[in-house]
Amino acid sequence: MKKLDHRIAAATLALTVAWQTSFAADPAPKGISGTYVMVGNVGTILEVKAENGQYRLELSGGGMASAGAAVAADCLIAGQGKLKGNRLAAAFSAVDTDTFSYSATQAKTEDRKLKVVFGPSKAKVIRADTLGYCGLAAEFIGEYRRKSGK
Repeated sequence: MKKLDHRIAAATLALTVAWQTSFAADPAPKGISGTYVMVGNVGTILEVKAENGQYRLELSGGGMASAGAAVAADCLIAGQGKLKGNRLAAAFSAVDTDTFSYSATQAKTEDRKLKVVFGPSKAKVIRADTLGYCGLAAEFIGEYRRKSGK
């Protein structure tokens, strides 16, 4: 039985690495600015804007509707970083809304990160340090599809 468990674990790991490698191998996209919607959770949005030689990211939403009424669904994350190839690493930055405030000092002290891999008409958030930032069950990690511009 242990031999079978190891084979299943090895196969799962191999498939995961292959999937991540194929996504990461996409060429650097031409113009990543735009709006992306999370696959399976249309209430979670990724906004990408070019700003002063960097990109500003805003993630909003967070909770899956199927998780029930108490799930956190109004989390807002802002970050800024540089695109290297098809990957963007960003540090959280200050946010100030009617219901939430996260100062520049907090952002610097906590050093929270976002990491996104871009492909043609898609983005994959592979890191979002939201524990203790957003409410429980808020989820931003996953695949997003670019919304077509009108």
